[in-house]
Order: sequence, then structure tokens, then C-alpha cells
Amino acid sequence: MANFSTYTRQAIANWLRGNAAMPAQAQPYISLWDGAPTDGGSDVTVTIRPAGRVAVSFGNPADGAMANDAAVDFGEADAGASVTHFALHDADAAGNMLASAALDAPKTVNAGDPVSFPVGDLTADVD
Repeated sequence: MANFSTYTRQAIANWLRGNAAMPAQAQPYISLWDGAPTDGGSDVTVTIRPAGRVAVSFGNPADGAMANDAAVDFGEADAGASVTHFALHDADAAGNMLASAALDAPKTVNAGDPVSFPVGDLTADVD
């Protein structure tokens, strides 16, 4: 993911200097944003899905790039929002943001719209 969070950058820096790395993610979760999370965007996940974040799984990375290997379904939107980015978290609520990336194309979501991302739609790379 092009935009690592402060939490992730700090964990990598600590690992590089010989300290323990952050633990492997047992289950990562996705949130939806109306702008870059690290540049003033707002988390619109609970606007769309009051239950919050959705679990995601990624296939094996190839040359530092990865994509979701199962559909990510937020169900029908409770309310409308504009979605331009997604973020990866280590918990379904609270926890730490790990990284974020822009969607390939922004989405305008209206109340009642199905919100899902098919296999391969959420892509990220480590560059």
C-alpha cells in the first residue's frame, strides 16, 4: 500500500533497527474513506454500514503487489457517501490503521446501493 500509517512506519523502523516486528495480522479489516486517510479524509464506513469494518483477505503478494482474493461485501448502504480510498486495519473496531490506498475509481454510494468489491478490486503494493 502506497500510504503506510504512522503505526506501520514506526513498526518497520523499529524492526530495521533490530527490535521485534509488529505481530502478523490474524484478520485484517477494511474501512472506506471519502479522501486520503492520512491527508484529511473522513472515515465513511459507519455511514454506509453501521456495523463498521469488514474482514478482508488478500492473495499471496507478487512482486510487492496484492489484491483481495475474496469479495468484500459491505451490504446495502444505510446512507450515501462518496468513497475514494480504503484503509487496512488490524481490528474490526478501534485498533490501528496499517495502510491506505486510493480506489481505482471513486464511487458515489446512495442509500440502498449494494457496496461490494469483487475479487481483485482492492489492490495495493509496497513500493
